[in-house]
Amino acid sequence: MKTKSENLNFENVAEEWLSEHVAELSINTRDSYTARMNRILDNFSGQLVAEISTRDIRIFLKGLQEEGLAPETTNTYRSILSSLFAYAVRNKYVSENPVSVIKQFRMPKKEIQTFDSLQLTSYLNGCKELAEEEANHGNYVALKTAAYTGMRIGEVLALRWSDIDFENATIRVAHSLSYSTKDKRYSLDGTKNKRVRHVTISNDLVQTLKWYKMQWMFLVKKMRNEPEPTFANLVFLTIEGKPKHRSYLRHWHKRVLREKGLPEDFRIHDLRHTHATLLLELGEHPKVVQERLGHKDISVTMDMYTHVTMTLQKQTAETFGALMDQKLSNE
Repeated sequence: MKTKSENLNFENVAEEWLSEHVAELSINTRDSYTARMNRILDNFSGQLVAEISTRDIRIFLKGLQEEGLAPETTNTYRSILSSLFAYAVRNKYVSENPVSVIKQFRMPKKEIQTFDSLQLTSYLNGCKELAEEEANHGNYVALKTAAYTGMRIGEVLALRWSDIDFENATIRVAHSLSYSTKDKRYSLDGTKNKRVRHVTISNDLVQTLKWYKMQWMFLVKKMRNEPEPTFANLVFLTIEGKPKHRSYLRHWHKRVLREKGLPEDFRIHDLRHTHATLLLELGEHPKVVQERLGHKDISVTMDMYTHVTMTLQKQTAETFGALMDQKLSNE
């Protein structure tokens, strides 16, 4: 005789999991999971959760691949199913997680695109020129902050004035700004790995932010709407009194690339890669770079910037070889 748990349909467990687990996620991830869950439900609705096998899930994921979905997207479906069945195991709806033995699909390694120091200078000059032309300095300061700190753009747009310690030249990175296209609203979520970090900033960026705070005070007086209390202290607000949407920043960024003759496929996120690469090339310790970027583990940093570390290793080998040649020639 089957227990009550064994008679649960997949959609019943999915509904429970969505209401309990997905609510903890950032609004963007939540929307993504909810949209993909509709596709999963189309496939597994009506089946008893305890009777769904590893083979059933393999066939589903293989079908997604055959439709032409990218490995990264297929892996997202796998992660959703794995999390859902882990929830089912914890609640004793099933005895084991059928997804646990399915490996992630291999993804082609993305080639990191970065600016060299001259290109970055040209880019930031272009941002400043466009800001002065349009009398809109917020975009320039946001992009300069991203380039000078390696922060994710969502983290930059979530900055509050209370996060900036001008005296000690540090920024507290605690939130990321998200926008739900479904609910048409903004939210301040935690950072990607839910950790708070402190990033030191240069005197140049301190002065830029101090100057922008004066501009911000004038902007607040001219706002058409009063910002919601949650967003009232945000560094980057629009004339409408709303948080700055990253799509508007992206459009502005592309204009600068065109006007400066820089690669037009260079993304705002690549400013983060540029920051890390330039620091490593200057000889900064990878652990420091990891902490600035907010990577969970140093292995993530080392793996992501292998191209830089291999070049530095070659330089180190040449330096050591030159030292030994000098010593041997003196004997």
